[in-house]
Amino acid sequence: MTTLTEPAEAVLHEMAYSHYEAGKYEQASHLFRFLTLASPIDARYWFGLGSCLMMLQEYAEALQCFELAALYDEDNVRARDRQAECRKRINSRNL
Repeated sequence: MTTLTEPAEAVLHEMAYSHYEAGKYEQASHLFRFLTLASPIDARYWFGLGSCLMMLQEYAEALQCFELAALYDEDNVRARDRQAECRKRINSRNL
């Protein structure tokens, strides 16, 4: 497991979010993936990674990320909504 100081983690999270907002999903996904390694039970990072992967149309992996986000934050309704959206996209590809 990777260890980060809280300030470093916050800076990386801000960078990941900025890349996502700028439409740089691949770059953002690398940062979010690193953050999930550094803090594996932080639902925000799993949600961020899942969001990137969803934009990159990697729905199966995104679904796994949203499942973990919902597991670590049971009140995260958005993660459950995104799970449903990923399942819908996966099923439409299999038709």
